[in-house]
Amino acid sequence: MVKVRNILGDELSGAAGEAAVFANWKGIGYRRKYVIPANPKTVAQTAIRTKFTNAVAKWHLWNTVRQLVFSFLASGQALSGFNLLVSRWQKSNPPTVPYPTDPKYGLIQISDEHTAVAAEAVPNVQRNNALAKKPAEVATMVYTKGTTLDVEAMIYCESGLVHFKNAQVGEITLDYTAAGKTITGEVLCTDPADESKYHVAWYPMDRASVVIKKAGATIQGMAISLIDGKYDFTKQAPGAADATIDYYALTNAGGVSKVLEGARFESTKANTAKVTFREYSDSDGHLMVGATSEDELYDLVVEYVGKTPVIEGGRTAIQIAADKAYIL
Repeated sequence: MVKVRNILGDELSGAAGEAAVFANWKGIGYRRKYVIPANPKTVAQTAIRTKFTNAVAKWHLWNTVRQLVFSFLASGQALSGFNLLVSRWQKSNPPTVPYPTDPKYGLIQISDEHTAVAAEAVPNVQRNNALAKKPAEVATMVYTKGTTLDVEAMIYCESGLVHFKNAQVGEITLDYTAAGKTITGEVLCTDPADESKYHVAWYPMDRASVVIKKAGATIQGMAISLIDGKYDFTKQAPGAADATIDYYALTNAGGVSKVLEGARFESTKANTAKVTFREYSDSDGHLMVGATSEDELYDLVVEYVGKTPVIEGGRTAIQIAADKAYIL
């Protein structure tokens, strides 16, 4: 082989139309015939390509927390979170080796005190109702109807949590806006059971945009913004000002917010030092956490300087990612 140069002395590389290909091998330039690479499209090749395509599509459907879960799992392996998902997808062989499931995620609130609020009156107004105390504690709102409409779902806008107190029959869908996206007809679940909880794909949700439907018909939900202490009824006002709500607020008895900024949440593979998620609470005492069912079990610690830490062991992904408040 000889070095191939043009009239100006530059070494050539790449294809010259379909006449020839110029390349370099161990520092020596050469010319070879242009050919179209073989692509036999065998069953095995097609299966691999399909898996890769599906893994890429899944990654782009995931929100930031779900992607971050895989990034933590990949740390120390010279892989990105995306590469790890693709690797696991390629190694899957359902039903014996199932495809990776979507990581669970949820909202954690950290405070050094909370206060119970009982039987707070609900006005006969559909939108922009104000709680007596804020910020409100996630997943603690209980609505007691008066003489008119009941509420079938509590919707917590910061994390997109939908909490059904009573069983429902039919497919549940939501319309909403979040993270610059307008989502229409997102399927949440079918026939949810008593006390069941689900998350929408994107968060935080715009409170005024939320519409929840059962079998295609709009139902009554209560969309709650925890931080500003506001709530809307997603279908209509209650009809009479005789309903009440009970909840917890992250305040002291005087109503002063007691949230903790900069508190640390960390989960590890159970009985190891392998960090699977780490985040710090923001100025609202909030942080989002996530975990995969495939990598259970987990140990966790929640800590803040000067406070007694919370330490829990042997937790499932659902327990790690449960929307809840830690009172230190």
